[in-house]
Parts: sequence; structure tokens; C-alpha cells
Amino acid sequence: MRNKKFFVKHTFEENNLQGIHLITKTDGEEIGFINFKFTNNDSVWLNLIKVHEKFQSQGYGDILIELFEDYCRKNRKYIVEGKYYPENNNAVNFYKKHEYQIDKEYYDQYIFKIIKEKTAENTNTKTEDLSK
Repeated sequence: MRNKKFFVKHTFEENNLQGIHLITKTDGEEIGFINFKFTNNDSVWLNLIKVHEKFQSQGYGDILIELFEDYCRKNRKYIVEGKYYPENNNAVNFYKKHEYQIDKEYYDQYIFKIIKEKTAENTNTKTEDLSK
């Protein structure tokens, strides 16, 4: 996956919050993480995505969101929802880049995406077994 040197750690935490963490292969330092919660039959609440400062602008956020979306597909969760701060231009641009809709009709600002199934022919993302 883009020749980045990391490994994936998937953790389960209390209150149904789940996380995918990227860790450096060289020294075990955390690169970043994404936290989310399965909310109903086909929906996921994206709680937080964070890439630590020294690893930003290196494509790790893209890797995290790809791993997250693949994990959602594997678990038959096809709708992603979440909140964002409208003044956070980096977040707005990141979500738009990954084809998330930015819903501004509510008092609070929301992101929304319907994840389409990828076929083996049109994906080059390989994920490790995240259940460990």
C-alpha cells in the first residue's frame, strides 16, 4: 500500500467505539488513528480521524480512510455519517477529496457518504486482518 512502512492495529474499546491505528514498523510509534461506531444495520458513525503532526501530509490519512471504508464494506456497513467543524478547512477538503458529502442544512455540520462495494478488479487496497 503506497510503500509506506507501517502496520495496522485494530482495537475495540468500550461503548462500541472501534479504532484502526497505524503504527510505524521501525519503532512502534503511532502514526494516526480513526475511531468509529457501528450504529444500526447499515450505518457507521465516524467519530474521529487523526494523523499525528509529524506524519501529516504524507498520505497516511488517505490510508486510514481507505482501511476504514474497506472494514465497513466487510461488515456490510454502507452509510458513513459524522460531524465536523466547518472552520477546519483541512477536514472539509479531506472529506471532499474522498467524496464525502458535506451537509450544511443542519445547525451542526455533517459529513455523509454511501460506500459502494468495490470489486477485486477495481481496488488496489490490501488490508491486513484487522481482527487481531
